[in-house]
Amino acid sequence: MSPPPKLSRRTIALGAMAAGVAALGGALYELPKFLKRRAHGEYASLVNRLSDPDAAATLGHAAAGEISAETAAADLKARLKTGTLAELAAADSADPDRIVEVEGWVLPLSIAEISVLAAQAM
Repeated sequence: MSPPPKLSRRTIALGAMAAGVAALGGALYELPKFLKRRAHGEYASLVNRLSDPDAAATLGHAAAGEISAETAAADLKARLKTGTLAELAAADSADPDRIVEVEGWVLPLSIAEISVLAAQAM
């Protein structure tokens, strides 16, 4: 039977360095979540539900000329009581009266409305 392996300083140092690299990698992986910009203001509760409020705000700046933020907020708050944003967008896609064009993009009205609110909140 062979004797148990000895722990040398080199083995301990390599283990500590490996643990440090793993911790650093994990911190770098999670860092964007902590640096993410969050919406603020009266529409923040709606906008912060989005996975990418910054992209929605970019679209919202383009749509702001066609849709007012107050009308959009009232419409979305009333309609979100009955379903999710995805369900509203699907329903809007089926209704030709609830389709809007924003700089060449054809969008459901609910998506354009939440984008306008994101532009106001960011």
